[in-house]
Amino acid sequence: MKLERLKLYNFKNYAEAEMNFEGSIHCFYGKNASGKTNILDAIHYLGFTKSYFTGGDKPTIRFGEENFSITGRFTTPTGVTENIKVSLKSPGQKKVSRNDKDYQRFSDHIGQFPVVMISPSDSDLINNGSEVRRKYFDSVISQFDATYLENLIRYNKALSHRNRLLKIMKDKRMQNRAQLEVWDQQLMEYAVAIFEKRVEYNKLFSKHHAEMHSRLTDETEIASVEYDSSLMENDMKSLLDESFQSDLQAGFTTKGVHRDDYFFYINEHRARRYASQGQQKSYLLALKMAQYMITNEKTGHKPILLFDDVFDKLDPFRVQMMIKMLCQDPFGQVFITDTHKLRIEDIIGAVSPIQLFKVENGTVKADE
Repeated sequence: MKLERLKLYNFKNYAEAEMNFEGSIHCFYGKNASGKTNILDAIHYLGFTKSYFTGGDKPTIRFGEENFSITGRFTTPTGVTENIKVSLKSPGQKKVSRNDKDYQRFSDHIGQFPVVMISPSDSDLINNGSEVRRKYFDSVISQFDATYLENLIRYNKALSHRNRLLKIMKDKRMQNRAQLEVWDQQLMEYAVAIFEKRVEYNKLFSKHHAEMHSRLTDETEIASVEYDSSLMENDMKSLLDESFQSDLQAGFTTKGVHRDDYFFYINEHRARRYASQGQQKSYLLALKMAQYMITNEKTGHKPILLFDDVFDKLDPFRVQMMIKMLCQDPFGQVFITDTHKLRIEDIIGAVSPIQLFKVENGTVKADE
């Protein structure tokens, strides 16, 4: 899958912009806050129907405007043209279309045009709470397993209904266990399916991650990803029964796969506590490369790789090593941002043909 054209309208700091892409490696240069990252985020929208950086759509609308649109023209390996458009006319009127046909459910689009984003903000995966890591791995799996995504959506809906009832019971000091049974049954059904897939995919993910981390660190460190879930020791029914009183006191469901976590280790030590900043960057880069590999393996597509602020994570030598790797199978199209044109040309351009774009004050123009 290759992105050939990108059009932006009222997206973040862009009033209007259009880019045509040639080759495989596209580099955007310009000062900080000029809009380089916004271009990568627009491409992420085309794959995931949402921003990588903001929690909703409203912050992505250009200041003073009421709507935005992102349009991408893709070409498949067989030469078929696909046109994807994400637009928002007003709050609650978001549309995602493929070849002018609107999706009824945005989730049906996930995984059709896979992307992998690498950003300095990825440090949140190590330093923040379990919800950040869980959401990340859920988004990875959802790109190649539609059944997993559907089970996750249904689990969260049942969880929301159960939590609403628990809050009512807490507020009114009621203890009616029977009212929760219909939602408990659904949680039990979907929790097992989610748990089993997380276990399965974490084994594959861990394999790719260890291999990529070894390549990035010249085999000097051993990295691992461990999945942790309360379902490893108890079934969902037992968890819900045992936690009923604590759920009533809290007003929400305290146990289940929505509380799962992933632990990151380097040489058997928690990366969050003991890894240096450099070690954490290598760990996270290997994590994203593992995401790329497993998505390619499961879908047969080459995800678009979005590499924001490439030199934030790697020194010049490792950047060149990375670019050499990205020029080989199974990698495909890559979008890169950096502040220095000469650095891009001297380090990245030395090992691969590149297409350069200058970004300045919400405008973007291809170099001649």
